Amino acid sequence: MRNKKLLSTVVASALVATMALPVMAADGDTVDVEFTTKTPVIRVAVPTSILAAVDPLEMNTPGTQIHSTAFTLANKSEVPVGIDVKSVVDLGAGVTLADTRAEAMASQAAEAWIAVAAETSNGKYIETANKTAGDLTDTDKNVATFRTEASENSASQTFYLNKASVGNTTYTLIAPVATGGTTAAEYKEQLTYAQVYELTEQTYANEAALLTALKTSDVYEGAGDADNTTLTLIPAGTTSYSAFATSKKYFKAGADNALTSTTAAMTDGKKYVYGEGGEGDTTAFRYIGKLGQRNTPWSDSDINAMHITYDIYGLTDEKYTEAPKEHGLYIDGPQVRMTADGKISVINVDDADYQSMSLNDGSQDWPMGDSDGTWVWNAPASGKKEFTLGDGWMDFFAGKTVTATVTLKDGTEITSAEVTLPAASTP
Repeated sequence: MRNKKLLSTVVASALVATMALPVMAADGDTVDVEFTTKTPVIRVAVPTSILAAVDPLEMNTPGTQIHSTAFTLANKSEVPVGIDVKSVVDLGAGVTLADTRAEAMASQAAEAWIAVAAETSNGKYIETANKTAGDLTDTDKNVATFRTEASENSASQTFYLNKASVGNTTYTLIAPVATGGTTAAEYKEQLTYAQVYELTEQTYANEAALLTALKTSDVYEGAGDADNTTLTLIPAGTTSYSAFATSKKYFKAGADNALTSTTAAMTDGKKYVYGEGGEGDTTAFRYIGKLGQRNTPWSDSDINAMHITYDIYGLTDEKYTEAPKEHGLYIDGPQVRMTADGKISVINVDDADYQSMSLNDGSQDWPMGDSDGTWVWNAPASGKKEFTLGDGWMDFFAGKTVTATVTLKDGTEITSAEVTLPAASTP
């Protein structure tokens, strides 16, 4: 027993000494910390084209005389993204824009209300039962009306889309060539909504040399350097890498997006890398409109082209989470939305400004207090607040068409679109 006790004491003493050594430093010693730059891989997939038409007889969608298929945005990035989308329309001679749907419908001239409508859920542009995109007006929050500003007829919207699943990003080396393969110009068209970085080949004698490079930057590894070779990202800060082999190819990526850079633009004969993750958030928008009742027929020469431009940028998880948005569309100003499962979202309303909420089923207003459902008030104070109706109210409103109205302390009232709650189930 005595020996055991003595042995334990010796081991403990050695352990204390070993642990203490790394944190003992004489006065005046310094520790150098090297910073690396981590550039996120951003890629948003979009359709290569969409169909659009001037549709005076509303043959495609009743209620709208401007028709288009959906323009889908799918985030395949390793970070959440913001996408500023601007649509510019080319109008024929003498055609002017109306500010509202009603104004265009009452006009006897070459006047058109043209708008871009964002999805409110997958495949839907309006949640009200038995209504379609043709029922939307300039007052709907997912609709942006085209305006004439600085000699440009345009409408803009911003989308925030969440990232793809972590760890699912694949990296591809591309090597554009002038002949006998894919050219730089062709790659630019294919990868318009991506970030593409020029690669510089590196030579490392051994694992130690690679690890030295990894102290300051990411390194990409591949079995070769041919077009469409799959690369492996070795993140900066990696401290061991047993997969190193002199037979492999190693690269460092530039800091500027070669698709947008004016000083290091994508050119034939060089090598580049881009990444693509799994499916993150997806949303879409389309075009709608109404035409004035002029004497001459409307045609595609009156509204002859649409140009879509964009700006894509990465977001922190925190900014994405706190941003007021609905199905990806960034929402400005106070908003209220109700869904058929009894959830009422209140967006962009400060806690200090909120006063009360009520529901209306066409017969009267029904005030909603704390005992009528469950509130979730998210930080920050002006973030999203969600109220879930209690079972009693869900039964009461079953099968009815309901709106939710939030009243602010200054008297402002914000009302949701109509929603029809599911009918009561039959026992």
